[in-house]
Amino acid sequence: MRKMKIKQILWLTGLIVLAACSKEASINGNNNDNVQTNAIEIENITITEEPFLPENPKKETRVTQAPQIVDLGDGLMAEVSLAEDVQEEAPAQTRAAIADGHYTIYATKYVAGRMPGVSGPIVGTLSGTVQGGKFVRDAGSRLRLSPDTYTFVCINDAVSKEVHSYHGDVFALTNDQDNPMMGVNTMAISGPGVEIPFAMKHRETARVRFQLTSYTAEGHNVTGTLTLNNIATKSFFDMEGRLFGGLGTSFTSNTYTFAESPVTSSAYTQEVKRTTGYRYFISGSTGANAQLTLQSGTLYGKSLAGKSFPLTAIATLQENKSYTCNIKFRTIYCLFEDGTIGSLGDKGTRTPIGVVVREKTATTPGMAVALHNAGNVVWGQSIKATKQYLSFDSPSDFTSLSDYLSNGYTGYELTWKAETSTDAKIKANEPTLYPAFYAAAHYTSSPAPTGANIGKWFYPAVRDWVDLGRYFKGTANQNNGISLDGINLASLIQLLSDLGADPITGQYYTSTERGDDQGWRVYVFDDTNLSIKNYGYKYQQHPVRPFVYF
Repeated sequence: MRKMKIKQILWLTGLIVLAACSKEASINGNNNDNVQTNAIEIENITITEEPFLPENPKKETRVTQAPQIVDLGDGLMAEVSLAEDVQEEAPAQTRAAIADGHYTIYATKYVAGRMPGVSGPIVGTLSGTVQGGKFVRDAGSRLRLSPDTYTFVCINDAVSKEVHSYHGDVFALTNDQDNPMMGVNTMAISGPGVEIPFAMKHRETARVRFQLTSYTAEGHNVTGTLTLNNIATKSFFDMEGRLFGGLGTSFTSNTYTFAESPVTSSAYTQEVKRTTGYRYFISGSTGANAQLTLQSGTLYGKSLAGKSFPLTAIATLQENKSYTCNIKFRTIYCLFEDGTIGSLGDKGTRTPIGVVVREKTATTPGMAVALHNAGNVVWGQSIKATKQYLSFDSPSDFTSLSDYLSNGYTGYELTWKAETSTDAKIKANEPTLYPAFYAAAHYTSSPAPTGANIGKWFYPAVRDWVDLGRYFKGTANQNNGISLDGINLASLIQLLSDLGADPITGQYYTSTERGDDQGWRVYVFDDTNLSIKNYGYKYQQHPVRPFVYF
């Protein structure tokens, strides 16, 4: 009799457990047929993505940071700026089709008035993939809920669910995950066929990529990492998708890899742009202690490994915004004997015959200075021999410096055009009357030019030297002659040294006259001091530095 009572008790206990399990299955979405009769199957899910704003890589970007000029040494200069990507105008309500991927939906019982960080328990989950724009639930994953109001949170696999030591179940967002997204929808469930839509947003997330711009060469195997100090390394959301806290420290990204594209040698300065993929960071970060460090790669024949770019002027990265950090690598170029230009490190089988001091465009020829002087000779006879007579204090001459620089004779015209001589002679062909012009015109490079685009050497005028000064960041001003304020000739001086060329230093007369017995001359005292004075006697010997168009 006693055994019979025990069996009855065990049988009743089993029924209770079975009923509890059945109820639990109906709530938590387990694949179990014993569900409540009024439970609703959640299976009609639509997912769209709120695009990063603004974003359109095919258009130019709006600069949000003043460019930083970084001297990297080795003759390399970097111009760094941050820009906010631009997109076409579109209605604010537009949503993009969601990318294929894996998603998990969590349901909690909605209770109004709860503070962020305090949310109800999970009452069900549903996971699945988006395939061709449709949500397809994972095998064995089901979500059944009784009619009520719930908060549904959908995350992709770049957002994790963790158990917080104080807040219990939470969602965690970390840096450098692949496009983290979260969608939240609080709604009532009342009948079959209910549709739950999610607009997936990039919560607390900005994305950053890098664009490397180089000239005449593309570089090889360039990679780097972005380091951010004082950045949030983890942000916490409660199970209703509300941000309530986070952790902060320094963070270094995974590797950025710059794409490559081949470049064919040319006389023009070709601009080569290569862009990395995006990496994703918790928004709110600033560039106050940020830098990109290149880990590998070569450009212009020089190693980029270990080169760092401080990004101190970066504005705060905003939620759901897309940014491109532009890095322009600049160097100075050689003119090679075949008429192409490029860095010394990219010369290959070509031989330098000059250094570029003005780049070639569709409307203006390039210009280069010779590697060597053409001797020390006198300008010419002490007579007014040309129609060019530059004097800023004479009403009969040019009205301003800009007027002269636009309309004055070039050195090529003064050397090779008979109409620039009062005696109608081509000064390039007159070794006795015009020794300096003749020396410049008959300069011989080694090897001789083979490129058909390389012109004849000439004796540079004032305006040609001003072009040189401007190319090296000088600003021409009328100041007791002409000064090139802000000029920096360090890279030119270094390249000439690397080439074994004659340095540009001291005094150089120009082909521009000052008067009957005087000419304009150039003073190069050091790498930051180039000035042009309106005096110098023609009968004095001086070095001649030829220029050439290409």
